[in-house]
Amino acid sequence: MKAKILVAILASLGLLLTGTIAVRAADDALKAGTCTNCHDVDKKKVGPSLKDVAKKGGDPAALTAKIKDGKGHPKVNKPEADIKAAVDAALATK
Repeated sequence: MKAKILVAILASLGLLLTGTIAVRAADDALKAGTCTNCHDVDKKKVGPSLKDVAKKGGDPAALTAKIKDGKGHPKVNKPEADIKAAVDAALATK
């Protein structure tokens, strides 16, 4: 019985840590992409809040291209993979 409880606790800890790591990775992607200079999670700064961006949604590939090319958004001079990670993180903000 104790072994089952221990396994359940360890599994719960693993899920918690995985979620924490995912949140930290998303936060790092947004900072690396310099998104947080103009966007805040909950409130409008220069650009809309990330929650508003996530509500509006959109095609991640189209949003990545928009940011990379500077069409409708200031051009971001970062590798496309970094921009894509930041877009994915922004769209996951809820």
